[in-house]
Amino acid sequence: MEWNFDPPSPTIRGVHQAPVYMKRFLSLSPQPSVFTVLASLMLVVLLVNACSKSGTTVTPGTGTDVFILSLDPTSGSGGTVVTINGSGFSTVTTDNKVKFNGVDAVVQTATATKLTVVAPTTGQTGVVTVQNGTSVSVNGPTFTYAAANEPIVTTYAGTGVEGFVEGPLKTAQFSKPQNIAVDLQGNIYVTEYTGGRIRKISADGVVSTLAGSAATGYKDGKGAAALLFNPGKMVCDPQGNIYFTDAGSRIRKVTPAGDVTTIAGGASCGSTDGPAASATFCGLGHIALAANGDLYVCDSNNFRIRKISNGQVTTLAGSKEGYADGTGTAAMFNGGLTGMTIDSKGNLFVSETYAVRKITPQGVVSTFLGKNKAFGTPTEGTGAAAIVGDFFGLTIDPADNIYAADFQSIVWKITPGAVGTFITGGNKGYKDGGRLAQFNEPSDICRDSQGNLYVADIFNHVIRKIVLR
Repeated sequence: MEWNFDPPSPTIRGVHQAPVYMKRFLSLSPQPSVFTVLASLMLVVLLVNACSKSGTTVTPGTGTDVFILSLDPTSGSGGTVVTINGSGFSTVTTDNKVKFNGVDAVVQTATATKLTVVAPTTGQTGVVTVQNGTSVSVNGPTFTYAAANEPIVTTYAGTGVEGFVEGPLKTAQFSKPQNIAVDLQGNIYVTEYTGGRIRKISADGVVSTLAGSAATGYKDGKGAAALLFNPGKMVCDPQGNIYFTDAGSRIRKVTPAGDVTTIAGGASCGSTDGPAASATFCGLGHIALAANGDLYVCDSNNFRIRKISNGQVTTLAGSKEGYADGTGTAAMFNGGLTGMTIDSKGNLFVSETYAVRKITPQGVVSTFLGKNKAFGTPTEGTGAAAIVGDFFGLTIDPADNIYAADFQSIVWKITPGAVGTFITGGNKGYKDGGRLAQFNEPSDICRDSQGNLYVADIFNHVIRKIVLR
């Protein structure tokens, strides 16, 4: 006698085809019961599942499931240190095998959820893979190799979500970071479009508040006890003190310990020169510091460049609205004095709408890049041939090359010979990378002692870093 049992072929997870069951499954006598057969089938299923997953055989005890969540940064050159976030990594560094488009990378540190690796110098753009022991090699995101002379743009701090969160770089949040400065120790300072804080990004990557709070007003003091109305552009001295404009009519100072004092100006809006305590300003923009300690400020609503030296305020150049090169009060600016930096010879470079002006220590004003009312798409060029956008921030390197944050979502380089070229950007958006990186109306820029640039990417709510090569 034959017993015919024709069960449906079960789908076993991770196995493409289940074992075949014969119609004439048993022909032995005595015949087993149906329950005995079902129990045997269940045992087969359990054994197959224990040995198979996702179509790949895993040897017990030799590996775990690896998952790659993200890379940071996602682009760079050979030698770039990349953080791989995920799970299932071995805590033994040498057990993790990482490849960049098939080329082995050096793993520096390892935890179960994070690897730090060095991108191989011989690698090319492609996917990053990770293998833990004898586990399956898992594909992750693509790492893009920048060309040899291409800048590397990454997100340095912030999540891209507007808010106020202190702490590590990648979880901190900013609300329209508008102004930025860096000291010689590598600490970065940020002020935001609204609010009364100066925020600090320490050299070891922690975001905190140096001075002020969510409340706005005017009060000297220390840390959160100080009230700031609308802290603006900043500059750092060699001792780490920060000078900043506030409420459009005051210049204030904050020490590394967070002590805030007022060094010039007051509540009134005006254009009076004289002792710093009684001098008046109106619509203060950028600020620059000379090697001898003199401060210069863009007094936009007065169309003037003012100087603060030994407690006295004077007018270096400008007098009324207009556009004219010349010396001292004979020169005219058309307002919107948004960017300022100073070169190794003490010359000031000031950006206004569609032009960069040069001002010597003697107050002689000339047009350095662009020209008055040269409306149009930003265009590279030399001197007047360049079409300048809206330079909201300027910084400079020891060779007197100027770098500009253009509100048209471009970062420029301007040589001492007035040759203006694009470093990166051009399309509004949010994308790390090289020359085609995207910004959303960058509003300020600074340079650290290592030559790296940092950009306040105001409407992306992040701080971007640019490594020049």
